[in-house]
Amino acid sequence: MLLCLAIVVTSVVAIAFGRLFRKFRALNRGERGERKVAEVLDDLRSSGYRTIHDIPAKGYNIDHVLVGPAGVFAIETKLRSGYGEIEFRNGEGLFVGGHKEEGDPLHQARSNAADVNRLLKENCGQHFWVKPILIFVGDWKVKNRWQTTDVRVFTIPDLLNYF
Repeated sequence: MLLCLAIVVTSVVAIAFGRLFRKFRALNRGERGERKVAEVLDDLRSSGYRTIHDIPAKGYNIDHVLVGPAGVFAIETKLRSGYGEIEFRNGEGLFVGGHKEEGDPLHQARSNAADVNRLLKENCGQHFWVKPILIFVGDWKVKNRWQTTDVRVFTIPDLLNYF
């Protein structure tokens, strides 16, 4: 009887640790991607830009805010393993490597920009147009420069060319 109980408890704990490990791994990968983007953004200082990284919000964070000669930008970072193309299919959403992107990173980028706008209004008393940017870290290429969305989607090399 006790042996059966011990086997059941061990199985439940193993499953729980497996789920925690997957969550930890995803968070760690996301942090590595954010660090790569932070290094690139910090290199823009010589061009008059300033960056703020990892702004906490209610239940989430804003990865980066970039302020400089071209305006204010809220930047969402996504690290994806593999390689291929990123494309926006109007009406269907964002596809990475031919697969629909989980969640809605375009909406997330827009929400981050709206939150930065709100924070600036509350703390500076001024309205700033905050542009949303979504950066994919990894060996990806943006297939099309679509005009039907307000969110700019880049890879790291594309980001440098943009500024």
